[in-house]
Amino acid sequence: MTSITMLFGIQGRITRAQYWGWSLGLTAVLGGIFLASAIAFNKLSDGGESAQLAFFLLSTPLYALHGWCSVCISAKRCHDRNRSAWYLLMGIIPVIGGLILLIDLGCKDGTQGPNRFGLSPKGIVGADVSEAFA
Repeated sequence: MTSITMLFGIQGRITRAQYWGWSLGLTAVLGGIFLASAIAFNKLSDGGESAQLAFFLLSTPLYALHGWCSVCISAKRCHDRNRSAWYLLMGIIPVIGGLILLIDLGCKDGTQGPNRFGLSPKGIVGADVSEAFA
């Protein structure tokens, strides 16, 4: 799976290690860009309202990019757990929803062998592959 497919596509399955690696890496890279731009705006501007507005307008696409890439990575992890990406809506439930997603996507192993979302990312082949896609 290419980096573009990983970050911008919803189809497919990924392992827990890939999920954590991509999620933490994405957060570190975009967080670093955000922090560097905040420092640059602070140094280059007088700190007035116009500078704050400009920073807001430039940082909003970063938040949107991070949000979309996070949804794509999490959807792939849902697929490995044999769940629809709609399962991510569980996260809107305060506190409990986020905890459930953390445990389910970040801690539990995926479906062994193929499931309705594709072949196993670990290369595990079940007894009858045709049943998984029925």
